[in-house]
Amino acid sequence: MEDCILNLQKAVQLTDDGHPNKAAYLSNLGGSQRVRFDRLGRLTDLEHSISNLNKAVQLTDDGHPDKAVYLSSLGSSQKARFDTLGKAIDIKAKHLEQPKKQSSLLKTDIQPNL
Repeated sequence: MEDCILNLQKAVQLTDDGHPNKAAYLSNLGGSQRVRFDRLGRLTDLEHSISNLNKAVQLTDDGHPDKAVYLSSLGSSQKARFDTLGKAIDIKAKHLEQPKKQSSLLKTDIQPNL
């Protein structure tokens, strides 16, 4: 797992923010850090996971098909932090807006049959 995270960190460092794959690299890194937290319980891994997933969300336009996935992963890591620490930051309004934003990204215009 250490080599995995080191390689993902290198990929992120070598990629400019404007590169179309940067958000995916950040998401992969954040997901791997979350896995390592789940296995080893290192809180720094969870904090880094949240930070990298948040960067992935910030770099992704609302219309991008992967934005909802990044938001979901971010929310999952935030919930893990809350479950572990009970951090108030994870229940503040700015984080509660993320699920609203995610659901709006997934909505489709379906008209009921009248």
